[in-house]
Amino acid sequence: KLKGRTYNVENGKTVETELDKNSIFKEAYDDNHTLVKFTLPNVREGSIFEFEIEVKSPFIYSIPYWRFQYEIPVKRSVFTTEIPEYLYYRSNSKGYLSIGYPNITEEERSIYFSKRESPVPGLNGTTRTTRVEGSVNYIPKKSMWQMSDVPALTEEPYISCLDNYTSKIEFELASIQYPGSTEKNFSSNWDNIVKNLNEHEKLGVQLNKLTGFMNDIYNEIDGKSKTPEEKLSMAYKYIQTKMNWNGEFGIYSQNGIKNAYQNEKANVADINLLLVRLLKDLNIDAYPLVLSTRANGFVPSFPSVTGFNYVIAMAKIDGKLFLMDATQPSLSVNILPKRCLNDKALVIKNSNQAEWIALKSILTHNVIRSIDVKINEDATMTGKLSYIKKGYPAIELRNNTVSENGKTTYYTELEKGNPGLKLNKKDFINLDSAHLPVKEVYEINLENKIDVNNELLFFSPMVIDAITNNPFRVKERQYPVDFSYPVEETYIINILIPQNYQIDEKPSPINIAMPDNDAKFSYIINILNGNNIQLTAKLSIKKTLFSQDEYPDLQEFYTQMIKKMNEQVVLKKI
Repeated sequence: KLKGRTYNVENGKTVETELDKNSIFKEAYDDNHTLVKFTLPNVREGSIFEFEIEVKSPFIYSIPYWRFQYEIPVKRSVFTTEIPEYLYYRSNSKGYLSIGYPNITEEERSIYFSKRESPVPGLNGTTRTTRVEGSVNYIPKKSMWQMSDVPALTEEPYISCLDNYTSKIEFELASIQYPGSTEKNFSSNWDNIVKNLNEHEKLGVQLNKLTGFMNDIYNEIDGKSKTPEEKLSMAYKYIQTKMNWNGEFGIYSQNGIKNAYQNEKANVADINLLLVRLLKDLNIDAYPLVLSTRANGFVPSFPSVTGFNYVIAMAKIDGKLFLMDATQPSLSVNILPKRCLNDKALVIKNSNQAEWIALKSILTHNVIRSIDVKINEDATMTGKLSYIKKGYPAIELRNNTVSENGKTTYYTELEKGNPGLKLNKKDFINLDSAHLPVKEVYEINLENKIDVNNELLFFSPMVIDAITNNPFRVKERQYPVDFSYPVEETYIINILIPQNYQIDEKPSPINIAMPDNDAKFSYIINILNGNNIQLTAKLSIKKTLFSQDEYPDLQEFYTQMIKKMNEQVVLKKI
């Protein structure tokens, strides 16, 4: 059932508009769920709307979770469960706002039932049907959770997944005990989850199927490679090149790994299960790992398979672990895409014993900018710009510039992010070498970077990629700050000033750092040969996760850094 209404104040009176049944739409979602969408009527700024839903489900093992918090303020949210005494559910509250304890009431009730038994033989070949009637007394446990005046969820920079911090309540069936029977315990554990996934037709069973369809590549790798590491590297590169990812997530094979291999296009599960299977054929200890991507949120706190939405591959050689995701040709062994860097992954081992692997980046966000420009008579700048990108910036660049259209879009975005920048001659170096840093080289024009006031010139020497706005503007942060990986940003800028000008003022050097040097910034200007301004600046963030308690220090750190980045040099005409 679904009911909804919207309230508006018109001419001093409250006007109520009911939800129209024609504004309710249903879609098949999967084998067990129907997706219901609805459009509330007459909603505009200042409206208050409410809705009430009733979900009917034959699956008693889990009650759908309830969200108390949304992207808009919630005046009041009430969630009530009424559960017979025979069923016990474990509840788990999540979020940064306290939901509190439920109001619990119990009242004895009675249910009348009537059941027709199956026909039984009677006299002279006849059959007779009996009916059983009666009533059952039970005591339901009614629990009511409610929150009022719940503030809106605020999307803030550097959050892995906003849903991780949403106030909600989840349930899991723990046990059942009917009158006169022994208790049945349904609380699962992670070992059982691993066992079930190992026995699942679309996951573990796929790794036990015959793989004659990969004999050719098996023979080639086995013949060319001498060590297990070489076999692993060749197998990984082959699957990366052979298979095309269709962009779909999931932990289960869609049509079987053999069909995926033949079609050369598949979801993430098929691609990485193929890699695991090939590694196993090559006598390498390999397993699939299931995880939850950053956008999907953290893995559930209690054992459940529903929280996983992604599969990667793991191999173990001489006690050393190798993590792989073959969906992207730009990734090297032990380099996972950013979407996978989300706490931990569960290993699906044949022993059916749960083992967790931490998902941490071994790469940094590393960018070195080198800029050599001169100031022209018309107050423009011309010269060269180069980037050296390592780690995740290099991966992102390779992914974004696969096609000529991708390169064009990249150039446009680079110019858009730096108003006044015009890229002329362009060149990429090592774009096709995943194990090497990528270098970008440009000839550039810069306009509107210099203010002219009579015989004075004013400009910030950080002419490219200066941070102008503090991403941490809110006074109090509700959530941790997650940088995903360590950051290293270096600026080396040389500006040749005209012979008829001299430096009148320049920014002073600065070195700032957060406690324990978790974040550092240095900035210094040197004058070479009297007319060459050389700026060297470096930002280093070695810690990837900052708590709310550390937020004021991080906010002040960025404030000071941005202020320094935008300070100006003053040139005076001689």
